[in-house]
Amino acid sequence: MLGMTDSKNDIYHYDLSEEIFQWRCRIRKLHFLENPQDEKAITNINGDDLDYDLVNFSFSAKENMKAYNLDYKNGHDFGKGRKLQPIFVLPSDREKFFDIANKPKATIMKEILVALEEIEMTEEGVILEQQWKAEVKKGTKNEYITFYREVLQVVDEATSNEDHDLQDV
Repeated sequence: MLGMTDSKNDIYHYDLSEEIFQWRCRIRKLHFLENPQDEKAITNINGDDLDYDLVNFSFSAKENMKAYNLDYKNGHDFGKGRKLQPIFVLPSDREKFFDIANKPKATIMKEILVALEEIEMTEEGVILEQQWKAEVKKGTKNEYITFYREVLQVVDEATSNEDHDLQDV
């Protein structure tokens, strides 16, 4: 047929029986099917943890595809405007995506201002706001990141103190 030998007409496929067997062993070992209501960490065959939201991959992918198709129907430029929901495979992927060091300077500045608003009525908040206006506002991205982490630490302390005060009542 078309000058090709029979062996060239055959479709090549991978034998996945070993991988399937490994997954079945892993599922049995972790007792996933014994207590399906219990939440367990999702791991790959090597035992490395996978992102907790990876089980929702098909739902997230469908939502992203709907958004993409809607933009296509409406004639929008692709890659502009709508941000699709990221899908993470490893926990490190999620950490890298949300790490403040990977954000642009303008975004970090907005985050700093939001955090400062949360503690503006406290003594530490007033001091940090003065420091922001006097020193950090005209600084580099690294100075922004360092200052942002300081502000977050004060916010965490303030909110934990509020929680502690509420428990005493």
